[in-house]
Amino acid sequence: MPTVSTGLQIVRRLLGEPDPAVNVTLLERLVAQLQYQHACLSNTRNLYDIGTWILNVSSGTEDYVVGAADFGRPFLVHTSDPADTYHRRAEVPIRLLSDADQLYSGPQQTQSASQWSAAEMCFFRRGQSWYVRPVPIPGASGAYVIYYEKDTYRYASTADTAGLEAFQNLVQRPAGSDPGRERRLRDLLREGHLPLRQHRGHGGARSLSKPGPRPGRPLGAPLLLLGRALAHRPEDAGGVGDAGGGD
Repeated sequence: MPTVSTGLQIVRRLLGEPDPAVNVTLLERLVAQLQYQHACLSNTRNLYDIGTWILNVSSGTEDYVVGAADFGRPFLVHTSDPADTYHRRAEVPIRLLSDADQLYSGPQQTQSASQWSAAEMCFFRRGQSWYVRPVPIPGASGAYVIYYEKDTYRYASTADTAGLEAFQNLVQRPAGSDPGRERRLRDLLREGHLPLRQHRGHGGARSLSKPGPRPGRPLGAPLLLLGRALAHRPEDAGGVGDAGGGD
């Protein structure tokens, strides 16, 4: 979907243009579906929504706060030199903080004056912030590019682009479902009533009428099949025959 606002309009059409007063509820359900789909994608190895952040290191500084607000899971780190167009990027392995000694066993701070002395990068969380620790401690200033998978979608405004264009039906259909729709339809079938619809007559006047059968197709058959399907739902077992009450 291009924006959250567009997705909300589609959900409203799926529900038959409900009263504008329910927009807040519909928006909450749509955002919940966006967050759910993002969480599902984050649990796969496919990188659908990624971001980058530049880590600028300095001599003698060990830990650095990750400044990306949507930082989720890092998956690639390489060297960077904006001043050199022909810089040959070198990938830096990512390791757990507890495994920092697997690739490097020298002094805690390097004696090298190289801009890119990191043998590995360790990411960890402290309090409410993410940190990154280059191992060993840098001996000179340098820059690294960190690629990461974005964290769970956080709603900001209806102008947001959630990045789920390929999965819009998975988002809009559940968000546009009405939990009470089937129960209300089942009640109508029990009582023998059909829903009324509005149509315009001559001169633009509106009137109410029951929907007529389609040409060449009996009306009772589809309603009967639908009634049977709704009446035999497992979660409604035992409650279908109570429509008439106990008096």
